[in-house]
Amino acid sequence: MKIKSNKLHIFLFFFLLFSLFSFSCASVQNTDIISLDDAIEKSAVELTNKLQKGNRIAIIAFSSEHENLSNYIMDELTGAFVEGKIETADRRNLAFVFKELNFQMSGNISDETAVSVGKFLGVKYVVTGQFLKTGKSYRYRLSGINVETAVQETSLRYNVKNDKSLQQLIADVTKNAPVTVTADYGEKPNAELQTAGAYLDRGIYYASRRQWDLAIDNFTKAISLDRNLTAAYLLRGRAYYACASYVTSTL
Repeated sequence: MKIKSNKLHIFLFFFLLFSLFSFSCASVQNTDIISLDDAIEKSAVELTNKLQKGNRIAIIAFSSEHENLSNYIMDELTGAFVEGKIETADRRNLAFVFKELNFQMSGNISDETAVSVGKFLGVKYVVTGQFLKTGKSYRYRLSGINVETAVQETSLRYNVKNDKSLQQLIADVTKNAPVTVTADYGEKPNAELQTAGAYLDRGIYYASRRQWDLAIDNFTKAISLDRNLTAAYLLRGRAYYACASYVTSTL
């Protein structure tokens, strides 16, 4: 009995030692501090790996200490998604969409609001996030919400080191707003686009400028490429109504 007892004690000792070691390793992994660029890249890769090929997403909002910093992060995320072959809705249209839905555009929005905006943009997933100072470092959070189910399927968190490089970046983008690169629809209104989502984006662009004929034409082309793109039908109907109201008011 004594021998069995000693073996049990030895087993328990090594079990506790292994558990303590595993816990320590997990803790170190969760508290790794990386750069902001690495956080953006890692989060984009993680989310891209979860998406099915052909899914379209929209980066809806990202809260931080300054609007320019939020825009920088969203632009960098967009670039990372594009490199990963993920179609991303044109953020230039967000202000118009929020206005149409009577939502206030800000860095902090509810999941419900994000889903409503996502449906309007004809996307499968919406992305929101935060970049906030926590003590001596920053906390980067990114969430991916399935528009069809309204379920948050992805939640990523990273600790970002608050070093001289980050502070210089924040100072630079705070002083000078980042330049968002988007398709110049006004220059080439008749250019042939590749996807239904791209036509939808261009239609929204023209609708925001009350160019109803061009908006209707692009929504129709979006539908011809994807008969299940509900947003295109909805937006085309609104454009037809707005166009008829405009014609009536000028008679």
